[in-house]
Amino acid sequence: MKKVLLLEDEGILRHAIAMSVQTLFGEAEVFSFNRYDGLQSTFSADTRISMQDFDCALLDPGVPPVSPVSSPHAFEERIDMISSIISDLRRDCSILVLTGSYNEAEARVMMQMGVSKYLSKDSLDLMQLRDHIDTASSPQVVGPDTELRAERFFSGLTEKERIGLAVHQKIYDEELVSRALDLDVDSIRRYVTRAKKRERNLKSEPCR
Repeated sequence: MKKVLLLEDEGILRHAIAMSVQTLFGEAEVFSFNRYDGLQSTFSADTRISMQDFDCALLDPGVPPVSPVSSPHAFEERIDMISSIISDLRRDCSILVLTGSYNEAEARVMMQMGVSKYLSKDSLDLMQLRDHIDTASSPQVVGPDTELRAERFFSGLTEKERIGLAVHQKIYDEELVSRALDLDVDSIRRYVTRAKKRERNLKSEPCR
Protein backbone atom coordinates (compact mmCIF):
# COMPACT_ATOMS: atom_id res chain seq x y z
CA MET A 1 0.00 0.00 0.00
CA LYS A 2 1.37 3.40 -1.00
CA LYS A 3 1.86 5.73 1.97
CA VAL A 4 1.56 9.45 1.26
CA LEU A 5 2.49 12.34 3.57
CA LEU A 6 0.37 15.46 3.03
CA LEU A 7 1.22 18.80 4.66
CA GLU A 8 -1.32 21.47 3.71
CA ASP A 9 -3.02 24.10 5.88
CA GLU A 10 -5.95 24.93 3.58
CA GLY A 11 -8.67 22.57 4.77
CA ILE A 12 -10.68 22.23 1.56
CA LEU A 13 -7.59 21.76 -0.59
CA ARG A 14 -6.09 19.28 1.88
CA HIS A 15 -9.27 17.20 1.79
CA ALA A 16 -9.47 17.39 -2.03
CA ILE A 17 -5.85 16.30 -2.45
CA ALA A 18 -6.23 13.46 0.06
CA MET A 19 -9.38 12.20 -1.68
CA SER A 20 -7.74 12.51 -5.11
CA VAL A 21 -4.64 10.57 -4.03
CA GLN A 22 -6.78 7.80 -2.52
CA THR A 23 -8.85 7.61 -5.71
CA LEU A 24 -5.85 7.70 -8.02
CA PHE A 25 -3.88 5.04 -6.16
CA GLY A 26 -6.67 2.83 -4.88
CA GLU A 27 -5.55 1.74 -1.44
CA ALA A 28 -3.17 4.64 -0.77
CA GLU A 29 -2.91 5.60 2.89
CA VAL A 30 -2.74 9.38 3.31
CA PHE A 31 -1.40 10.97 6.50
CA SER A 32 -2.44 14.62 6.42
CA PHE A 33 -1.36 17.51 8.61
CA ASN A 34 -2.10 21.24 8.65
CA ARG A 35 0.90 22.29 10.77
CA TYR A 36 4.57 21.36 10.75
CA ASP A 37 4.79 21.15 14.54
CA GLY A 38 1.76 18.83 14.51
CA LEU A 39 3.58 16.55 12.07
CA GLN A 40 6.68 16.56 14.28
CA SER A 41 4.82 15.73 17.48
CA THR A 42 2.83 12.93 15.85
CA PHE A 43 5.88 11.04 14.62
CA SER A 44 7.72 11.63 17.88
CA ALA A 45 4.85 10.12 19.88
CA ASP A 46 3.73 7.30 17.56
CA THR A 47 6.40 4.68 16.90
CA ARG A 48 4.05 2.64 14.68
CA ILE A 49 4.75 4.93 11.72
CA SER A 50 8.02 6.49 10.65
CA MET A 51 8.93 9.21 8.16
CA GLN A 52 10.96 6.48 6.46
CA ASP A 53 7.72 4.67 5.58
CA PHE A 54 6.46 7.23 3.05
CA ASP A 55 6.59 6.65 -0.68
CA CYS A 56 5.51 10.19 -1.52
CA ALA A 57 5.29 13.56 0.24
CA LEU A 58 3.11 16.50 -0.81
CA LEU A 59 4.31 19.55 1.09
CA ASP A 60 3.16 23.15 1.40
CA PRO A 61 6.19 25.18 2.60
CA GLY A 62 3.95 27.92 4.05
CA VAL A 63 2.09 25.98 6.75
CA PRO A 64 2.20 27.23 10.38
CA PRO A 65 4.30 27.95 12.30
CA VAL A 66 6.22 29.28 9.27
CA SER A 67 5.91 33.07 9.02
CA PRO A 68 3.62 34.62 6.35
CA VAL A 69 5.31 35.02 2.96
CA SER A 70 5.41 38.80 3.48
CA SER A 71 7.74 38.35 6.47
CA PRO A 72 11.46 39.05 5.88
CA HIS A 73 12.28 35.67 7.43
CA ALA A 74 9.75 33.64 5.45
CA PHE A 75 12.13 32.52 2.69
CA GLU A 76 14.64 31.02 5.14
CA GLU A 77 11.93 29.44 7.29
CA ARG A 78 10.25 27.80 4.29
CA ILE A 79 13.56 26.41 3.05
CA ASP A 80 14.55 25.19 6.52
CA MET A 81 11.24 23.40 7.06
CA ILE A 82 11.31 21.55 3.74
CA SER A 83 15.00 20.70 4.24
CA SER A 84 14.24 19.24 7.68
CA ILE A 85 11.43 17.08 6.30
CA ILE A 86 13.53 15.86 3.37
CA SER A 87 16.30 14.78 5.75
CA ASP A 88 13.83 12.46 7.54
CA LEU A 89 12.35 10.88 4.41
CA ARG A 90 13.69 7.94 2.41
CA ARG A 91 16.06 8.81 -0.42
CA ASP A 92 13.64 7.30 -2.95
CA CYS A 93 10.61 9.18 -1.60
CA SER A 94 8.92 11.36 -4.25
CA ILE A 95 8.72 14.90 -2.86
CA LEU A 96 6.30 17.40 -4.36
CA VAL A 97 6.08 20.98 -3.10
CA LEU A 98 2.68 22.66 -3.51
CA THR A 99 2.84 26.42 -3.04
CA GLY A 100 0.42 29.30 -3.23
CA SER A 101 3.36 31.73 -3.26
CA TYR A 102 5.31 30.74 -6.37
CA ASN A 103 8.92 31.92 -6.17
CA GLU A 104 11.62 31.19 -8.79
CA ALA A 105 14.48 31.47 -6.29
CA GLU A 106 12.73 29.19 -3.82
CA ALA A 107 12.04 26.68 -6.60
CA ARG A 108 15.72 26.54 -7.56
CA VAL A 109 16.88 26.01 -3.97
CA MET A 110 14.30 23.33 -3.22
CA MET A 111 15.02 21.44 -6.43
CA GLN A 112 18.70 21.42 -5.47
CA MET A 113 17.74 20.02 -2.04
CA GLY A 114 15.99 17.05 -3.63
CA VAL A 115 12.41 18.19 -4.27
CA SER A 116 11.03 16.26 -7.27
CA LYS A 117 8.34 18.74 -8.33
CA TYR A 118 7.71 22.38 -7.41
CA LEU A 119 4.08 23.08 -8.29
CA SER A 120 2.05 26.27 -8.05
CA LYS A 121 -1.39 25.70 -6.54
CA ASP A 122 -2.71 28.06 -9.23
CA SER A 123 -1.71 25.47 -11.84
CA LEU A 124 -2.53 22.37 -9.80
CA ASP A 125 -4.73 19.92 -11.66
CA LEU A 126 -5.83 17.17 -9.32
CA MET A 127 -6.59 14.93 -12.30
CA GLN A 128 -2.93 15.21 -13.29
CA LEU A 129 -1.65 14.68 -9.77
CA ARG A 130 -0.93 11.01 -10.42
CA ASP A 131 1.21 11.97 -13.42
CA HIS A 132 3.18 14.38 -11.24
CA ILE A 133 3.74 11.68 -8.64
CA ASP A 134 4.54 8.96 -11.19
CA THR A 135 7.04 11.19 -13.02
CA ALA A 136 8.66 12.57 -9.88
CA SER A 137 11.99 11.14 -11.03
CA SER A 138 11.94 13.84 -13.75
CA PRO A 139 12.37 17.15 -11.85
CA GLN A 140 9.93 19.85 -12.91
CA VAL A 141 8.90 23.36 -11.91
CA VAL A 142 5.33 24.33 -12.80
CA GLY A 143 4.64 28.03 -12.36
CA PRO A 144 1.31 29.77 -11.99
CA ASP A 145 -0.85 30.38 -15.05
CA THR A 146 1.99 30.02 -17.55
CA GLU A 147 -0.22 30.66 -20.58
CA LEU A 148 -1.72 33.78 -19.02
CA ARG A 149 1.74 35.06 -18.13
CA ALA A 150 2.89 34.47 -21.70
CA GLU A 151 -0.14 36.27 -23.08
CA ARG A 152 0.37 39.20 -20.72
CA PHE A 153 4.03 39.68 -21.57
CA PHE A 154 3.85 39.10 -25.31
CA SER A 155 0.74 41.25 -25.73
CA GLY A 156 2.95 44.17 -24.69
CA LEU A 157 5.18 43.68 -27.74
CA THR A 158 4.38 45.26 -31.08
CA GLU A 159 3.21 43.07 -33.95
CA LYS A 160 6.58 43.56 -35.64
CA GLU A 161 8.41 42.45 -32.49
CA ARG A 162 6.23 39.37 -32.09
CA ILE A 163 6.94 38.42 -35.69
CA GLY A 164 10.65 38.98 -35.01
CA LEU A 165 10.42 36.67 -32.00
CA ALA A 166 8.90 33.93 -34.17
CA VAL A 167 11.47 34.45 -36.94
CA HIS A 168 14.30 34.07 -34.44
CA GLN A 169 12.92 30.83 -33.00
CA LYS A 170 16.27 29.09 -33.49
CA ILE A 171 18.00 31.80 -31.49
CA TYR A 172 15.42 31.78 -28.69
CA ASP A 173 14.70 28.06 -28.41
CA GLU A 174 11.98 26.82 -26.04
CA GLU A 175 14.12 27.19 -22.92
CA LEU A 176 14.85 30.83 -23.66
CA VAL A 177 11.21 31.59 -24.42
CA SER A 178 10.28 29.98 -21.11
CA ARG A 179 12.77 32.16 -19.26
CA ALA A 180 11.46 35.22 -21.10
CA LEU A 181 8.07 34.75 -19.45
CA ASP A 182 9.65 35.88 -16.20
CA LEU A 183 11.05 39.06 -17.75
CA ASP A 184 9.22 42.30 -18.35
CA VAL A 185 8.26 43.52 -21.81
CA ASP A 186 11.22 45.90 -22.05
CA SER A 187 13.67 43.07 -21.35
CA ILE A 188 12.13 40.91 -24.08
CA ARG A 189 12.17 43.90 -26.46
CA ARG A 190 15.88 44.52 -25.80
CA TYR A 191 16.67 40.86 -26.46
CA VAL A 192 14.77 40.92 -29.75
CA THR A 193 16.67 44.06 -30.78
CA ARG A 194 20.06 42.52 -29.93
CA ALA A 195 19.20 39.33 -31.85
CA LYS A 196 18.25 41.31 -34.94
CA LYS A 197 21.44 43.38 -34.68
CA ARG A 198 23.58 40.23 -34.45
CA GLU A 199 21.87 38.82 -37.53
CA ARG A 200 22.45 42.05 -39.51
CA ASN A 201 26.12 42.06 -38.51
CA LEU A 202 26.52 38.46 -39.67
CA LYS A 203 24.94 39.26 -43.01
CA SER A 204 27.17 42.31 -43.50
CA GLU A 205 30.41 40.40 -42.88
CA PRO A 206 32.33 39.80 -46.16
CA CYS A 207 32.63 36.21 -47.35
CA ARG A 208 36.08 34.68 -47.14
